[in-house]
Amino acid sequence: MRGFILTILTLLVFFITAQFLLKDKINLFGEIRDRIFGRSASQKTTFIVKVKKNTPPHFMQNSTVGAWMNNVDKNKIMIEIYKTGKRGHADRRLDFYKPIDLAADSNGSAFVLGHSYGRIVEITPQGNFKRFIYLRQDSESPFQYPHVLAFTNNQFYVVDETQTVIVLDYPGKEIRRFKTNYDIYDLAVDQAGFIYVLTPADSFRLHKFTAKGLEILAFSPQEEKEKELWKIFARGRIAIGPDNSVYYSLEYPYKIYKYSPDGKPVLGFGRDLAIALTPPTIHRQKGKIISVNRQQYSYDIKIASNNIVMNLIKTRGSHGGDAIDLFSYKGKYLQSLYLARNYRHLALVDSNDIILQLPRPTNTVERYKIEKMRMARNIHF
Repeated sequence: MRGFILTILTLLVFFITAQFLLKDKINLFGEIRDRIFGRSASQKTTFIVKVKKNTPPHFMQNSTVGAWMNNVDKNKIMIEIYKTGKRGHADRRLDFYKPIDLAADSNGSAFVLGHSYGRIVEITPQGNFKRFIYLRQDSESPFQYPHVLAFTNNQFYVVDETQTVIVLDYPGKEIRRFKTNYDIYDLAVDQAGFIYVLTPADSFRLHKFTAKGLEILAFSPQEEKEKELWKIFARGRIAIGPDNSVYYSLEYPYKIYKYSPDGKPVLGFGRDLAIALTPPTIHRQKGKIISVNRQQYSYDIKIASNNIVMNLIKTRGSHGGDAIDLFSYKGKYLQSLYLARNYRHLALVDSNDIILQLPRPTNTVERYKIEKMRMARNIHF
């Protein structure tokens, strides 16, 4: 009997020691319990590793003049290919209502996510209607007001208002879905199928999931202490580079953070907008934040196949409208492509082919080629 008790105590000490050493990798006692009693389908099976390093190792603040601005061989211009979807269009199927996100594939097709109708509209590379992809397929799988769309690895990734991530194949058939515990503001997927979400909630802004929806990593700690401010200063957009680096563009203030796939900060960068930034006005009542008024500057970010970072921003310069700021993967400011209109979403076909979407009431989708300057030495942006 004494030997049995000694064996049990030895095993208990072993498991406690092993759990302490592996606390960031696995929950051993939870695994033993699940092996004996089974595991529910909704139960998480991974222990989330939280990266606690706060800020990138250095931040690069670029000037207003990009490295390509005075180089005619590198400077870029935009050539319009098509404009489609304007209200009153001959094809009513392109009469978008509350478009809320945009994606594209490598063939030049554009996918417009409609917030109210719960469907994706596919547009051909020529700007014509191709098909609807309906997200509400039957009464057993309702899709509540989608607001985030990504297209990677020939699959659609959509987030609805219940913070559920739904994965569809290219024909539009649902593959899987999983519910998160976060308010998802944006989503990106790498080539290996790992899913990254941006959330203005909890103590971390970025979270990494497996393709099956198991959270395995939380990184990019919140910089604000007050919970009410998380929802304001954690908003933005995320994108994945060809090397699976994660880029996070803050909506306000204008900063871009770059992380490794395992959540380690690599770099922070931005550029001088050469305009006076109005700090946000925070209204409090009895010490509690009731509203925050701010200027929004960063609307979308995408990483081209040649590692060029494209950040869509709002500008109040003399040109008006918006601009796409181009950076190298090392954070060096290259140039801006100034736009005459106020776009809100950006999608890439390839490094020289982009699609932009205007919000209400215009609701148009526009495609551009990015070309080198030709005989344009006297053109000034």
